[in-house]
Amino acid sequence: MKLRRRDRPALTADMLPILNVVLLLLAFFLMLVRFAPGPARSGELPRSASATTDRSELPLLRLGADGRVADGARPLQDADLGAWLQRTQANGVRLQADGAAPAVRVLTVIGRLRSAGAERVLLMVAGDR
Repeated sequence: MKLRRRDRPALTADMLPILNVVLLLLAFFLMLVRFAPGPARSGELPRSASATTDRSELPLLRLGADGRVADGARPLQDADLGAWLQRTQANGVRLQADGAAPAVRVLTVIGRLRSAGAERVLLMVAGDR
């Protein structure tokens, strides 16, 4: 007598229920997470938690809220920054920027000073928001 083997159904692992549970848990935990505060609003600079007074002997340039550069009370044009740096015979500059000065202008002045030969540019931000 010959016995026939029954065909067993193939065992398949259905991953869909596990995937559903994992995605639901992920969505649940994402709703509970508190994200860190984002960057400051456009145009605002963050406050320093450890502000110190710079006492270096580097010459001081001021950058106003209107974007004008001045050496004390004497205004300077961007083209004059190289000549001013050579007159001071310093290898660096302290740049005191107003807190309301546009960031693009601050970066432009720093770039001009660096290309004129300033090895160090110390940026100080002054003013309240």
